[in-house]
Amino acid sequence: MYNLGSDLLNLLASTVALYIIVDPIGNIPLFTVVTARLDPRRRRRVLVLSVAVAALILILFAAFGVEFFGYFGVTLGDFMVASGIILVVFSLLYLTRPYEQG
Repeated sequence: MYNLGSDLLNLLASTVALYIIVDPIGNIPLFTVVTARLDPRRRRRVLVLSVAVAALILILFAAFGVEFFGYFGVTLGDFMVASGIILVVFSLLYLTRPYEQG
């Protein structure tokens, strides 16, 4: 029997996870600095193009990510281990860098 509630919960969980991964609020300062010298019209074009490209990449990987990695012989487990190693390395670099005031 089809359960709509389960599908809605999965959609909600996926949407929240995607929002956390993309972090639109955290990217506002970076976007502001990178586009500081552009006029407002050009800045808006860059924003729209950036959002469109990011959405396209997310949609393509959601639809064909497993096949893409399978083509190169990478399993989901391999990808998760590699991602974990990268997170550990960046975390250790962040924790061991000298403290800078300012």
